Amino acid sequence: MPGGRRPGAIQLSSPTIIAAGAPTGDRILRGILFAVLTFALFAGMDATVKWLSADYAVGQIVFIVAGTALVPVGLFVAGNGGLRALKPRSPGRVWLRAALVAASTLCTLQGFASLPLAEGYAIAFTVPLLVTVLSVPLLREAVGIHRWSAVAVGFAGVIVMLRPGFQTLTPGHFLMIASALLFASSLIVLRRLGRSESGPALIVTLLACLLLLTGPLAVAAWKTPDAAALGLMLLAGLAFGSGHAFLVLAFREAPAALVSPFHYTQILWALFYGAWLFGDRPDPVTLAGASVVIASGLYTLWRETRRSR
Repeated sequence: MPGGRRPGAIQLSSPTIIAAGAPTGDRILRGILFAVLTFALFAGMDATVKWLSADYAVGQIVFIVAGTALVPVGLFVAGNGGLRALKPRSPGRVWLRAALVAASTLCTLQGFASLPLAEGYAIAFTVPLLVTVLSVPLLREAVGIHRWSAVAVGFAGVIVMLRPGFQTLTPGHFLMIASALLFASSLIVLRRLGRSESGPALIVTLLACLLLLTGPLAVAAWKTPDAAALGLMLLAGLAFGSGHAFLVLAFREAPAALVSPFHYTQILWALFYGAWLFGDRPDPVTLAGASVVIASGLYTLWRETRRSR
C-alpha cells in the first residue's frame, strides 16, 4: 500500500509504486479490472488451501504455493527492473515487513482450515481499523472523532459476529485475530518505508520469508501429495504469484483510493466458494456483523484518503 493508505488482501498484500501523473479514464478502468482479478485470484487461493487442508498440513501447502508463486513473480520481476529492482533501500524494515506479512499469511490460512471463508474474511477486514489504533502510539498520528467512531463501530461488528458467551470461539477465530494484528503491524512498518521500495522487492522478500517460515513445517509434516492435490497446490501458487503482479499493476494504473475498496469483493468470493465447496451458509447475525465491519473499514479508508490529500 503506497504510503500505507490501503488495506491489503489479508494474506497477500504487497505495496506498489504508483505511476506519476494523473491517470486517464482508460488507465483507471484497467486498474480496477486488475484489482478485481487480483482479489478473485487471492480468494481462489484461500479456498484451495482450505480444501486441501483436510488432507495436508497447511505449512506444507503454503510452502509449495510460495515456491510455485516464484514462477509468475520471476516473470514479473524480469519485466520490471530485473535483479536491480530486488535490492531494498531499507533492508531491515523491508524484511521486517515481509516477516510480519508471512506470519499473517500463515495464521490466515491455518485459521481458514477451521472457519468458514466469509467469517474469516470479516475478521480480517478489521485491518484498517487496527492500523488506525496502532498509528497513535507507533506513529504519533492524531486520530479524530470520526475515525475513532468508525473503529468503535467496526469492533462492535466483530463482537456481533463472534457472539462471545453465545458460541464457542475456536482456535481459528484467534488465528484470524492474530493475523489481522500482524498484518496491521506490517502496514505500520510500510508507512515508515513510504514509497521508496519497489514492488518486486517487496513481493520477493515476502515469498522468501514464507519459504523460510514454512520450510521446517513442511518437512515435519510432509505427506507426498497425489497428482490431483499437487495440481491444485501448483494452481494456487500460480494464483498467489499472479495476484501479486496484478496488484502492482492495479496501483500503477489507478489511484489507491479507487483500487483499495475492491479488496472487499473478497467477501463475495468467500460466500460463493463457501457455499459451493463447503456448504457454508452464514447466518443473518454473522452477515450483519460483517456488513458493519466492512462499512467501518470503507469509511476509515475514505477519511484517511481525505486526510492525506
